[in-house]
Amino acid sequence: MDRFVFLRRMWMGIAVLAVVLAASGCGGGTVTAAPTTTAAPTTTKPRPTTTRRATTTTRKATPTTRRATPTTAAPARNCDPAYPDACLHDGIGDYDCAGGSGNGPNYVRGPIRVRPPDPFGLDRDGDGVGCET
Repeated sequence: MDRFVFLRRMWMGIAVLAVVLAASGCGGGTVTAAPTTTAAPTTTKPRPTTTRRATTTTRKATPTTRRATPTTAAPARNCDPAYPDACLHDGIGDYDCAGGSGNGPNYVRGPIRVRPPDPFGLDRDGDGVGCET
């Protein structure tokens, strides 16, 4: 085993010596030709760049005191939300279309928009429009 370690170290030393000699130019007298040169590349002048000034706009400060805008609608005055075009009051009896076959006591002239549910039955065909005729 010791013999193999010795041989490995010897060959490693020889390899390192060969690399050093080759790098320093002392290794064997091989003459290499001088590298060939090429003509310098032609260049063009870069185009001059124009600089533009950034335009700035100044805004006057807006006053910070504003009236508060209401976020909710006005009170519905006891109107049924299923009929946004007319205020049909809840609790005062039935509504029917004016000129129709209904018996009242309250009548609505249409056409009016109807949203579900239709508590007074004004939109018979269910197309979202009541009292069409």
